[in-house]
Amino acid sequence: RFLDAGLPPVFVGYGSISAEDSTARFSGRDNQGDLRLVIETLMLSDRRVVFYGVDPRTEAARRRGGGEGAAAAWRAGSSGVREKLPPEIFLLDGDMGTTRGGGVPFSWLFERCACVCHHGGASTTSTALFSGTPQVIVPHAFDRGFWADRVQSLGCGVRIDARRLTARSLADAWRHAERHADAARDLAKRLADENGGRRAVTALERLTADVAGLRSRVSPPAMHEERDVGCYWGSEDDF
Repeated sequence: RFLDAGLPPVFVGYGSISAEDSTARFSGRDNQGDLRLVIETLMLSDRRVVFYGVDPRTEAARRRGGGEGAAAAWRAGSSGVREKLPPEIFLLDGDMGTTRGGGVPFSWLFERCACVCHHGGASTTSTALFSGTPQVIVPHAFDRGFWADRVQSLGCGVRIDARRLTARSLADAWRHAERHADAARDLAKRLADENGGRRAVTALERLTADVAGLRSRVSPPAMHEERDVGCYWGSEDDF
């Protein structure tokens, strides 16, 4: 009902990485801090938002048994915030962002969003590319900077330095990213026509063949050859 109630929303989230790791968060803050940032950004834009986060209590429940316990922990942790949210924000509960337990697949959701604003994880980036939706990426660590640069170089989105993340910069990025909608849709069509799995297998087969051929042409040096260059690979008994 939320999706049908207005213009396509902006998805905001930082994937399924544990919220106990501050570098994994979308804004480097806690869950409610991210919500406050989104609310401030809404005041500077005319967008609606689907917000997805991971609460530390959700992660603890997931480790104890996951499933319904994790979702219940998330609802308990966000219930007070939910009551205060403006109608332009839809809070995605716990495991709803995954296919576990009948959740909402991002592949389905992203196609119905105007923009995907996230942390730059490989899975989220890939899903957004295949959906044909422009992206705003706020990378913090690991390979996320690579994916942010790659998306920007492909003309399918923009990167924001996490140290410069403000409501104003985020609102500007949302507007700017939507200008890349045509490029994002074009790339999604190319990805749909490409057999990526087959190409990856072919590349790996070629690589392993090259390595095997190289090994067959290079033999270990003989003992006397090593001594000729001043090296010794024998034992003390040879003296």
